[in-house]
Amino acid sequence: MVQRLAERGPMNMIRLSEGMAFTRQAGAKHVSVLRDAGLISLSRSGREQIVSLDRTNFRVAELFIRQMEADWDDRLGTLKSLVEDDDKV
Repeated sequence: MVQRLAERGPMNMIRLSEGMAFTRQAGAKHVSVLRDAGLISLSRSGREQIVSLDRTNFRVAELFIRQMEADWDDRLGTLKSLVEDDDKV
């Protein structure tokens, strides 16, 4: 769903779940979880519910992941140095 929204932009629930291998109820639950996480937003256009990607929160998540990656790179580099130094002894 997220990839489809990223590639095609906002769309109604029917179009969003077209061709997906899950029930409408499962799709609605997935949309609810994504909305609660702040990753999508819902709006109305007449009787249709339109689903849109909220790219701001994806950027926040990306920055967090990059920071965690840098922290782990540092930690693994330290561990590598310790192991290599220990091998020399």
